[in-house]
Amino acid sequence: MNLSSKKAFTLIEMVVAITIFTIFIGIISGTYLYIARAQHDTGEVRKVYSGARDVMEMIVAEARTSAPYYDCYDFGGGGEIPECTGTYNLELSAVDVLILLGRSEDEITVFSSDEGEVFMKKYELGAGDVWVPQIGYELGALPISGDEAVFEGLYFEIYPAISPEVNYGDVSVQYQPHVTVYMRVAGETRNTSEMIYDLQTTISSRVYE
Repeated sequence: MNLSSKKAFTLIEMVVAITIFTIFIGIISGTYLYIARAQHDTGEVRKVYSGARDVMEMIVAEARTSAPYYDCYDFGGGGEIPECTGTYNLELSAVDVLILLGRSEDEITVFSSDEGEVFMKKYELGAGDVWVPQIGYELGALPISGDEAVFEGLYFEIYPAISPEVNYGDVSVQYQPHVTVYMRVAGETRNTSEMIYDLQTTISSRVYE
């Protein structure tokens, strides 16, 4: 048997084959890493949006079954609760604190934001018709937002600017209040430094229906 007649790969052919294989593996691994990062970022975006939506839904649920507590927004405020500062002017601008009076007028709910978190506090009528924190809120407001989103802005626009009861008998005047919520949330992904989302919704109170 003549061994010299057998053909084998030359060095150049081996180098070319290895080069092609290396390029192929590089393309496959690069595509995989890109898809993995995209899926991770999509998950992070979903977390941020979901966190913001949960907070928005909680505010909507409370605002729909309550009404703006106009006594807290009037000049002078009354000081019934610490949030009733009387420094708000609903005719000029949106406010950063939403104060709601329950349908039965025996509960107050307050929404506010601070240092990237959203907080809620509830009060109830106590002895002598004095507003006292509900059980669980004795030490202050509780956060209702998670760590997945940073709330850079939370504002509320209340219409009408004065209590509907003032013009309740005048059918030509809009007397059913509604609250427009403006929310800005931020989050970070692996590929982008920061993502910003602006959410807005308007809720009509059912108390005056």
